[in-house]
Amino acid sequence: MLLKGLLFTAFGFLALSTLGESDYYTWVDENGVTNYAEQKPADTDARLVTQAQRFGYPAPDESRAQVDKTTAAGSASTGTPAEVDPDKLIADEKARVEATLSEQRKFNCNVGKKNLVRLETHARIKITDDSGSTRFMSSEEMDAKKTESRTLIQENCTG
Repeated sequence: MLLKGLLFTAFGFLALSTLGESDYYTWVDENGVTNYAEQKPADTDARLVTQAQRFGYPAPDESRAQVDKTTAAGSASTGTPAEVDPDKLIADEKARVEATLSEQRKFNCNVGKKNLVRLETHARIKITDDSGSTRFMSSEEMDAKKTESRTLIQENCTG
């Protein structure tokens, strides 16, 4: 009897946990911090994450959803599969990937610029090392980070 009660309770919690999931928005603020919210904030380019979307993958764009609807409509009306143009599909996918890479380059460019400004503005910067203790960066470490930031800017802030 106790075992049945535990199983019933466990299945009840399992069912309720899936009901509690909801869509949310995510964005990175000007400080480089990732934020999450149930409602889209004003004046922010937030990305909607849905239950149907796997975490970490971009949501399908509207054009892809439109292509899927058109293909489904063609199949339903004629009874035969709609013609698929592989070259168009490849071009669409390539454009989507290039847009994603462009967004990532823009983000990396901004991070590089912010880091370089901080490194050149502040004479001393505190860091936490691997052992968990806080210390100031040495001048050699700061020079190395400046070089990294400049490289990041050169690689990502072009065109």
